[in-house]
Amino acid sequence: MIVNPAYNPFRLDYWFGQTDARPLALFRVLFALLLLKDAIYHIPLARLFYSDEGLYPLHVMHEMARTNRFSLMDALHAPWMATAFFLLWCVVILHVLIGSRTRLMTILNFIMILSVHERNLYLLNGADTVMRVLSFWAIFLPLGAAFSVDALRRRRQAYLESRSLVDLRPPVDPPTVWAFPVRIIQIQIALVYIFATVHKLPGEPWLTGEALYYALQIETLQIVPGRLLLELTPPPLLRLMTWAALLTEASWAILVFQPFFQPIVRRIALIMGVAFHFGIALTMAIPNFSIVMVISYVLFLEGDTIEAAIRAVWRHPLRIPPPAPRSAAWWLVAILPRQRLKIDRTAKPLALLERLGAVGWPRPERDADPTVRQASLLVRPARALTGALLTFLMGTIIWWNLANVELAGDEALVDRVDGAPRTMVQVTGLWQSWKLFAPYPSRTYGWIAVPGVFEDDVTYDLRTGQPEGDTFARWVLGPNARWRKYEDRLRRDGSEAMLRALGSYYCDRYEDLPEGERLATLEIHYHWRRSPDPGEAAAPYATRSLWRHWCYPQYAY
Repeated sequence: MIVNPAYNPFRLDYWFGQTDARPLALFRVLFALLLLKDAIYHIPLARLFYSDEGLYPLHVMHEMARTNRFSLMDALHAPWMATAFFLLWCVVILHVLIGSRTRLMTILNFIMILSVHERNLYLLNGADTVMRVLSFWAIFLPLGAAFSVDALRRRRQAYLESRSLVDLRPPVDPPTVWAFPVRIIQIQIALVYIFATVHKLPGEPWLTGEALYYALQIETLQIVPGRLLLELTPPPLLRLMTWAALLTEASWAILVFQPFFQPIVRRIALIMGVAFHFGIALTMAIPNFSIVMVISYVLFLEGDTIEAAIRAVWRHPLRIPPPAPRSAAWWLVAILPRQRLKIDRTAKPLALLERLGAVGWPRPERDADPTVRQASLLVRPARALTGALLTFLMGTIIWWNLANVELAGDEALVDRVDGAPRTMVQVTGLWQSWKLFAPYPSRTYGWIAVPGVFEDDVTYDLRTGQPEGDTFARWVLGPNARWRKYEDRLRRDGSEAMLRALGSYYCDRYEDLPEGERLATLEIHYHWRRSPDPGEAAAPYATRSLWRHWCYPQYAY
């Protein structure tokens, strides 16, 4: 069949029908694991970046931040408060992971990730934006419909009413959910690629094939495989790889949503995307971006594909005898997929199953319950309101992204989002921009050094503890990778208040030293250089002074 109805966006059922819940469950688990890692990584940074004792105290944040924003962390000034907030965030994410009170915990997770991001915008990268907007759209997804504690609770409640083992076990047919919220989050994922492409097209290096060469020159993002790729790959092959990356981004949404020859074409797009992001992760230190984008691909998988993967890993079903009413084996019956668990009816008399109500289907009188029918009548109005809200939000987000597209002369493609819609986007954290190495990769790169002079004339870089020079700390993984984004934003957007806060932080850090050995003065330097053109040698690093600071009045400049 050339056109597969299940993948045809021109059919109403595609948008407003039902879709398999199993991909949502797998997405919930993988996304929660990534969020949990991110929350844990924030704990060591609580004092440094999220408290009044660090580099971005609340009084500086209020001076820098916009008016239309929301963050619970605005009320947290002490390091222990920020640490407690991140620990609580971990607890919320664990509930999302296992699917316990999933809807409530998904809402709380979004509120917490939004609060963290709005507390310190100067640490955020593209991956953070993806994680935040996916957390928002996830509120409208029934992530706990399958493979969750919530699903187990529902089956247990049905079993307690019917005493039928059929009600306790996972259903034969896969659970389905309303498709429209799933389509909305799929569109959000596609917008990343669509507007990343639109922003890149005016950039000459992408059209000439030199963009990858310049991107790999950025030493602050470069890791060992990326450096080897730059050194060993012939220029014609680098150009082909650049065009391949651009083609992947440009064609991804089309291949995923077009109705012909599906699901083969969609799988090709997903494989291309995985290869694309694997290449980014292998060559450049951009934390979480490739991981979160590949995790989002789960939302485009078929439930049968997930089931086939489970069967490939778990080849032989587990056989157990019919469990006694108080046996712990009831958990196996309730949790494990029906295809992976076989009850050996020969192990005990069939009469036991009959006594437990395992033979037969749920009681007809329960299905005829008028409260069930009344509840079903409320579904359509609720879905209509939800659909209208999601349509309005997505339309505004598309408008927001179009307004970020610049034409010749810095003229915007459309008027910017203003008024109430702009406030809504900012307060809900749906603000986004996908200028990923666009319209061209940065041609300059560098890092921050803080040379300090102590009262006994000892001098060294307070950032590294070493003499100031042309070397810098490389953090590929771990919490300290946030430093790289902070240094870049400090150089580009740092205000006098931010620079003063950085100087005060180091003065406070060394104030307990004996008089005569204390930190007296410091400077904030930016070491940088420009990426050479192909065939040219790299220029030496230049140094620009951003700030001078004294810790005691007698040392004032």
